[in-house]
Amino acid sequence: MRTELLRAALALPLCCLAAGCGGKAGEGMPKPARPSPYAAAGEALRVDDAMNKSLRTMVLKPASALAADGDFGRLLERNSTALSLFSAAAADPGDGYMFSPKKEKPDLPELLPVYWQSLSAFRLLLMRAKLAYAQGRLDDAERDLLAALGYMAHLAEQSSDRTMASLYLVQAMKDGYPFITETLGGGAASERYTEGAAAAFARICARLDRMRAAVLEDGEAFKLTAEDGLSPAGIKRALKGQPLHKRLFLTFLQNADYRKTVKSRFSEIIDARVEACIGAFGTNDPAAAAELIQAQSAELEAAAAADFPWSPGGLRSRMAARSVRMLAEKAMVHYPEMVDRYHWLYAAAGTIRTGLAMKAYRRANGGRLPADTAALAPAFVDRLPGDPYNAFAPFVLSRTADGFSVAGRGAVPPFLDRSGGGAARSGRRRPVRKAAGGNI
Repeated sequence: MRTELLRAALALPLCCLAAGCGGKAGEGMPKPARPSPYAAAGEALRVDDAMNKSLRTMVLKPASALAADGDFGRLLERNSTALSLFSAAAADPGDGYMFSPKKEKPDLPELLPVYWQSLSAFRLLLMRAKLAYAQGRLDDAERDLLAALGYMAHLAEQSSDRTMASLYLVQAMKDGYPFITETLGGGAASERYTEGAAAAFARICARLDRMRAAVLEDGEAFKLTAEDGLSPAGIKRALKGQPLHKRLFLTFLQNADYRKTVKSRFSEIIDARVEACIGAFGTNDPAAAAELIQAQSAELEAAAAADFPWSPGGLRSRMAARSVRMLAEKAMVHYPEMVDRYHWLYAAAGTIRTGLAMKAYRRANGGRLPADTAALAPAFVDRLPGDPYNAFAPFVLSRTADGFSVAGRGAVPPFLDRSGGGAARSGRRRPVRKAAGGNI
């Protein structure tokens, strides 16, 4: 009978896993002080699942293809209310909690509907701006683009679930970068638009050096969530529904020593991963963090497979080893993969901000270009953005036949200024304003 109980215990789900990484340490957290302004836009959004998926590719289509698509025109009409609400939300000053509420203690990020709904609205707005731009309705295009940039700034300024917000900001930047740089690069852009864009990218760049805090917060969230699952109340929740004899036996096995062992070992693992991931984001080199996580996983796998005596103490040790391994399987393992995406975002935003500062310099200096980007700070940019693919050195200025370009060593295309109204990358000529209003 005793052997059967031991084998049955090993076959049961582990308590700390059922109520651990899948549970919430922040249950009962307070409601946000106010509903997210983006939530109203999401509720008004008229996009089904199939169309939501197709928006990922539609947003990269040229304006000619969008204009020829009658279904897309009807889609814009159905979502005019949602886009108006989205634009109003983007104009909100923001409080750092536009997408998820403030939390009393670190909690694992949760994908709330407002995240994907607002990204869908952003894509629709971007495409509407692209149509307006191609048709020469520059004021309409710039109005929508400034709303899109306000949304991106809110993602950058998000103070809870910062990792989640950063991932959505990366996607928004990838969707918008080609068109945003096209509209900002030439002489057709109004002074209101360039100044508004400069302000938005100042907000974005000011919050990009935040991954250290985000990783630290996420590490604490993983530990707190595991601790919640390992508590007597968490174990009781996980065992609910099991036969009485199994509940009693597993409660006996998962005693204070077991809980202390799992909690201590898991905390050591998370602390090491946090340190490695902070280093990876700081240097833009994820290799060491990935290797550490891989080595930890191999060590934990070996420990969980080790032989233990068939006794309560031996079974308790085996359960602890398996619990630590399974808790660590999902904890921060994908963070090294985020490093390159994050630094692509860093480089893209930095390139645009440097280019906009260069345009402001030219406007203030009779169209002359400086010798290098060092002349831009602090008069036109408080701090020169750094290129994460070049040891965070400033981006490089190059003179071109029709203006200038700002670029770095990474995979981000340069910010091009075509103040002479030359051919755009799409092969057509840029719109021309009859009244340039302070443009270069």
